[in-house]
Amino acid sequence: FFDAVTTHQAQLAVYDATGRKLITKNLQSGEHFARVDLSQLTSGKYYICYSEKGRLKQSESVVVTK
Repeated sequence: FFDAVTTHQAQLAVYDATGRKLITKNLQSGEHFARVDLSQLTSGKYYICYSEKGRLKQSESVVVTK
């Protein structure tokens, strides 16, 4: 999903459809894989966003079904 090979501050965040940030995970420099627990979220569409130094680099939508 992402390639945090730089030394910049990197972060994964999960947002709901209204744009409210629900989950934040700070990433270590060089980290190539991260797990984010979505089990507490209700069914619906969410957006996982990867940013470096506060700038959005990539986003993906996911659908949680229960």
